[in-house]
Amino acid sequence: GLEKCPLCREPFTEYNESKQAAQSVALAERGVLWAQKHVGSRMVRGEGFHKQEKIGLEWINKAAAQNFPIAQFLIYTFYRDGLTSLQRESHDKAIALLLKSANP
Repeated sequence: GLEKCPLCREPFTEYNESKQAAQSVALAERGVLWAQKHVGSRMVRGEGFHKQEKIGLEWINKAAAQNFPIAQFLIYTFYRDGLTSLQRESHDKAIALLLKSANP
């Protein structure tokens, strides 16, 4: 796990999963891109959070909207792999996201 925020270097004081999840959400709410992607991807997968695909995708989309390539690529993988919440979306959308993530 993370001991300190890689951007602001604030220490994570406790290392239990619920405390770390709360700290990650706090950073995501402050607009920290990696935290938004982290919280979103864990929510989508149900790792450390209750599985919530729609809310997780909202977090990832916040980071992707600010041109965070890792978030854009992650959304592409969800489209490519057929994430339940995205099944109605097109293959073209997945390709567009892949190209955007590769050319920030």
